[in-house]
Amino acid sequence: MLPIGPEHYMQEHNWEKVRWFGPQEKWGDPCKMRVDLIMYMDALRHYLGHPIHVNSGWRETGDRHPSGGAMDGYIQGVCLIDQFLLLERYPDHDKILGLGLYPHWNTPGVHIDMVKPGRWLAYTECIGKDEQGKPIYKQKYTALSWESIKKYCL
Repeated sequence: MLPIGPEHYMQEHNWEKVRWFGPQEKWGDPCKMRVDLIMYMDALRHYLGHPIHVNSGWRETGDRHPSGGAMDGYIQGVCLIDQFLLLERYPDHDKILGLGLYPHWNTPGVHIDMVKPGRWLAYTECIGKDEQGKPIYKQKYTALSWESIKKYCL
């Protein structure tokens, strides 16, 4: 990823142009979110006609979120498979480099980013038990395919 300057991150005047989202969403630090992602999400929300809930934006950890060019969330009232299909069919879908599906979240949702290419599905796997005998789960990833969707989402 090429370094980008401060003008590419959200400032107060950028938020004034956004209709469906605001700095109060769960962006982490809203001033560290990239303008292109926020404008994309705003246009996507308008196109879909469904609220999009933000679970996470900028954060210090991970390989995609620290750049401010990635977000996790879900489209309200839309099942996970339909969220994926809506995102892939959106006319500007080619602007999304990364798209991940997360069926194990309390409200299944998606990861959208403009940082790193890829399509994946996250799942949880029991990797053992703790001292009290409770299962320990670890998040893992697999390539997004109809086989992985059938295995982990249906």
